[in-house]
Amino acid sequence: MAEPPLHNEAESTARNESGGFIMSDAYKYGVLIGSVVAMALVVWILLRAHNRNEKAADYDERQELVRGKAYQYSFLTAVGVALVFMMLDVFELIPFLSVASICVIVVFSGILVFANYCILHDAYYALKENRKAGCTLLIGVVLCAGVGLFSRLRNQPEADGYFQLVAEMCLFFVFSEILILLAAKAVKEKKENDDEES
Repeated sequence: MAEPPLHNEAESTARNESGGFIMSDAYKYGVLIGSVVAMALVVWILLRAHNRNEKAADYDERQELVRGKAYQYSFLTAVGVALVFMMLDVFELIPFLSVASICVIVVFSGILVFANYCILHDAYYALKENRKAGCTLLIGVVLCAGVGLFSRLRNQPEADGYFQLVAEMCLFFVFSEILILLAAKAVKEKKENDDEES
């Protein structure tokens, strides 16, 4: 005798007539409140960083130029990824992904390019910025995203068009890659300084 399913697949993957995923009102309000809280947190962090940078030395001219190019490459990457997903959607190759999931991938692709370009060209941190605090924040984000990702994989990841799964995967893998690149850059700089002293 076959075992009953752990959850109602028809409910978790329900779609409307246009093919979009049907989400409950409670879920929509949860996403809305979570998004507002996340945006408020980001604004608060940016304001603190801005005030701190005003007191300390900011980015020098070379770093500003590098970050300007990083913004350009980030924007072009996001546009390119958006075009790729648009073509995939036209040919109906990604019916399982919600629009919100695609937007998350587009945004994080731009973040990844921006961060990597700045790190590789020594423009990620300001001259006197506290690097340990920045790394601690990144580690916290990675740990939280990892816990959320593990939990989502065990509990109906397809229920919302994979939105939460995609968001947590992007948070985890993008910020993990940034942390690894920062660590590799720090090791390389330390080795170069040791060679100069010797």
